Amino acid sequence: MSLGPLTTSFTPPADCVASSALYWVNTASTFYWLHGRPGQSSCFPDDYSPYQNQYYSPGVCPSGYTRACESISTQDDTIVATRATCCP
Repeated sequence: MSLGPLTTSFTPPADCVASSALYWVNTASTFYWLHGRPGQSSCFPDDYSPYQNQYYSPGVCPSGYTRACESISTQDDTIVATRATCCP
């Protein structure tokens, strides 16, 4: 589910990026890695959800983050989507 565009680079507060802690979060329906304190909404852009089926489109990595990996979906040799994971 698209959360809409994220076309400017979100800058997380310093206390979000100062920690190198990664948390493994496991719910009844999914699992994911979380950087920073669980439940600290100020560490993420508005309307962010860590669930794997939600994304920004188009989107850019937050300030201080880089693309760690990406995949490209094509249809009839035409790029239809690019998926990227941003890491500090």
